[in-house]
Amino acid sequence: MGRPSGRIEAAEHVLAGILARHFFVEVIWVPHYVPSEGRRGRVLEICGTLSNLEVAAYVHGFLLETAERLWREHRRRHGIASNRERRRFMTGVMIGFDEKLKAALPRAGARVWCGWAIPRWPAICASAIRAPPAVQASASTGPKAYEHGRKAGREIRVATADPREQRKGRLLGPVR
Repeated sequence: MGRPSGRIEAAEHVLAGILARHFFVEVIWVPHYVPSEGRRGRVLEICGTLSNLEVAAYVHGFLLETAERLWREHRRRHGIASNRERRRFMTGVMIGFDEKLKAALPRAGARVWCGWAIPRWPAICASAIRAPPAVQASASTGPKAYEHGRKAGREIRVATADPREQRKGRLLGPVR
């Protein structure tokens, strides 16, 4: 899912954890070579049932697009000229959304382990598949942008996809 990258942003790691914890898929960052650019990177791969993959792909695209839109609104509202705090804000958005899901579903940790990724990537141990730990901002890393992002993330509502819109190809994110 997404484009291969040499550097995975903290917000993307948190998003991968959200998908793994709340949307019944397993996630793993896999190596990927981009021949047209002559470089290596990593890309997120998800495993699960077809219906869970479709939901996770939708949520992945929706959250990335929503976080970008929220950042643009935040910049405009606060008169910020640069993108210097963008990463912190985006991480805050993802963590805020994760906190919202955790609060709404206190038993979310009780999901069934399926082990989808182990047969596909046997050389990688099961501990590498776990979601990364929560990212926290310190006083030196721009807590304002991070906290504004967290607040914005807690207010996100994932719109349900209308089956008629699916047929028209209007879903956010990749459809496979």
